[in-house]
Amino acid sequence: MKYILPIILLLVGCSREIDSNRNRFSQKELTTDFEILREVLEEAHHGLYMYTNKDEFNFILDSIQNCIIDSMSVTDYYRLIVLSLTDKIQCGHTGIYPPKGIFTKLIPIDVFVVKDDIYINRIYDSIIDLKGIWKLKSINGFDAKSIFKTLREGIPSDGNNNNFKDRIIEVDFPMYFTQLVGEADTFKLQVIDINSDKDTSLFVSAINRDKLNKARSNYPIRRDNKLDFKIIDGLNTAYLKIGSFEGWRLEQQEFNYDKYILNTFDSIQKLGIENLIIDLKWNMGGDTDKGAYLLSFLYDNPFQFYYKVTASSNHYKNLKYTDKDWKWNFDIRHDHKKNEKGEYVAIGMDNVFKPQKEVFKGEVYFLINGCSHSTASSVSALAQYLKIGKLVGESPSGAYSGYNGGNWIGLTLPNTKIYVAIPIRTFHNAIDSSIYKTNYIRPDYLIKYSIEEKIKDSDLELDKALELIRLKKNN
Repeated sequence: MKYILPIILLLVGCSREIDSNRNRFSQKELTTDFEILREVLEEAHHGLYMYTNKDEFNFILDSIQNCIIDSMSVTDYYRLIVLSLTDKIQCGHTGIYPPKGIFTKLIPIDVFVVKDDIYINRIYDSIIDLKGIWKLKSINGFDAKSIFKTLREGIPSDGNNNNFKDRIIEVDFPMYFTQLVGEADTFKLQVIDINSDKDTSLFVSAINRDKLNKARSNYPIRRDNKLDFKIIDGLNTAYLKIGSFEGWRLEQQEFNYDKYILNTFDSIQKLGIENLIIDLKWNMGGDTDKGAYLLSFLYDNPFQFYYKVTASSNHYKNLKYTDKDWKWNFDIRHDHKKNEKGEYVAIGMDNVFKPQKEVFKGEVYFLINGCSHSTASSVSALAQYLKIGKLVGESPSGAYSGYNGGNWIGLTLPNTKIYVAIPIRTFHNAIDSSIYKTNYIRPDYLIKYSIEEKIKDSDLELDKALELIRLKKNN
């Protein structure tokens, strides 16, 4: 079978002008780095061929190697790797990170993404005061459509879930634009007011990460990793926000997750609440047991979260340039056993979770978006599969069948110092995914935002859940 070489690989790798301001490397050094990356990926990444078959993937790898030239800059080499591989691996838990000290000049704007268009959210420049709704046309001559396409190709997601990519663009457009498109001392933005069709050129100076974070601190953040619980008056409804399932993030904010969830459901039972809204928007995942603990208050039968967790091996050879050693390998060998199918199965990851003594019996609505990721996506999938509640929002990151993640190998390429985080496990959700028409998780009530609703900071998912509760109450 013949495969077409990706256009982005041709543009970025084989013909892109070398950035003269970056350190250059010999073809031998870059090829050595790439061969190491390839060896470790092929040995360790359990889901490398989950969405792209092995023959096609090998063709892409060979094509990348053929595009490595002498005196290539680390900037161009990084973009070649990221823009060629990310779209093929299709794994939201695989990260390719640039070496420290490059990509420091960030464009000082945040954006919204609506229907494949980019709109200005904020410009962190005291001189510029935009009023109205401004759609991006170009930055430094790069057309907005090509910028958007490049960012989508370079941001990792499970099964190329575009909702996840678009929400990540909204979270950190400055970083991804600089890493994947280009950096400069000054950025020329061409924007158009969608109401008047007026074109405007804006010039903004680059800022560093510290200054960007300081400027952003004056505004509410989308992902705050917090827990929140409140009663919605007049509807006998409770609202529970779970901003993260990561224990260490919650502990940083002095949240004891298990205690908080236990007290929340104790209050729900005592108050006789009939409807529960669980907000998982912007929840990027975390500890599996925390997701299962939540479901144990909502499902009255024993259940599995994952029916198995598999790894690519139980012994890894290519660890020289990684953060793992023989001790880690020893633990991996004892934590995984080979089954009759030849799979390396993680021991103790197929636990059966028991329901709580008192399980909530009312209506449950899960609010989700593209950044309901990892454990949060599995919670969403299981909630729908087990008929615990309805999903309101857009398709979360992840699939009914599961995702790659868990134990990572951290690889630092010896010459360029590019860092690659490689997940060695695949988490198989305890779901019969064959009953669904698509592998990506489909909400029961799909929510799409207009740019006007984004600018108003509307919460359409919550509005829809409340609408459904009111309709039920009035019928």
